[in-house]
Amino acid sequence: PELPATTLANCCYNFMFSGCTNLSEIRVAFVEWEKGNNTYRWGENVAPTGTFYCPKDLPLEYGMDRIPDGWTVKYIEDTAAAETNYLTFTAEEDGSTFGILNKNNNPDVQYSLDGGETWTALVKGDAITLVHKGDKALLRGDNPEGFSKGYNKYSSFTMTGKIAASGSVMSLIDGTGEILVVPADYCFYSLFEGCTSLTQAPELSAMTLADYCYYEMFKGCTRLTQAPELPATTLANCCYNFMFSGCTNLSEIRVAFDEWNDNTKNWVENVSPTGTFYCPKALPLEYGLDRIPEGWTVKYIEEGTGVNDAVSSEIAVWTEGNTIYIRDSEGDVEVYDMLGRLIVSKRNGQENIQIPVPQKGIYVVKVGTETHKVEL
Repeated sequence: PELPATTLANCCYNFMFSGCTNLSEIRVAFVEWEKGNNTYRWGENVAPTGTFYCPKDLPLEYGMDRIPDGWTVKYIEDTAAAETNYLTFTAEEDGSTFGILNKNNNPDVQYSLDGGETWTALVKGDAITLVHKGDKALLRGDNPEGFSKGYNKYSSFTMTGKIAASGSVMSLIDGTGEILVVPADYCFYSLFEGCTSLTQAPELSAMTLADYCYYEMFKGCTRLTQAPELPATTLANCCYNFMFSGCTNLSEIRVAFDEWNDNTKNWVENVSPTGTFYCPKALPLEYGLDRIPEGWTVKYIEEGTGVNDAVSSEIAVWTEGNTIYIRDSEGDVEVYDMLGRLIVSKRNGQENIQIPVPQKGIYVVKVGTETHKVEL
């Protein structure tokens, strides 16, 4: 974890990371090694190589009580800006690799293995190895007209091992990841398609999308369990089509848009059979391959909190026979059929509710700010 304290207390960090044999990165804010051995044996038996981030004023002293022997030192002042928004690949196992496949396309792509000090062009045929678990590669590009251009003119990353992506994918466009507008149709078409090594998706920070921009972007990424936050409020033509198709372990999606159209065709085909879908209250509850995945629970984003915050669930909803049972509702209850027709409405809430329904089928139960789907 980042260690932001600028003044240390007696023995505060003693033995802190002792025996963390895979630890290869430490970040500190203090500017002197305090007397009293406040970092006594804190780096004992960590990884043999790694990176130590610190202020320039900290004396360069090494050993198990100081900077681990064999580690590289980087100054915070020099690296903070470089890591802010770059698309970043982090190895989750030794020897993981990445490369790029260009189909009638040749975007500008560069990578750095030393925190942004030096950059090298990534070209077709390269296989860049992240030697140790925890090793990172920063990626950037200068592609103001778009990274990919169409079905037959696009670029995709290739991977082996296990790699977690973080940072903004927009650094492939502006070199820094600061812009919030996707510049062209098909911009990130198939960017990670078939990357079964990808364990975590990067940020899709753009608020303004373009036609087909995320089409098949993560198709077949079977290790993904959580989709990146999708903050755009307005969708572009076919922008999310097939986006998560074949992500068989995906069990969480968070969106900001509040209406459905034809821009999510087959986007959740063959995802996990159960999961959680976070969305605004205004989004109609529609299910299927083009909508909310069948079998998933819906939770509403609290107004004004952003896509990451949603109402927690302590309410129990279950069925028996032709009756829906609700415990600890404490709010208004509405039951809809799968055509969106209101079947039952109960106001003012009560602790336990029993609702008979006219026939077998699938129903959507809204309890206060929560939504549950049940089948009788």
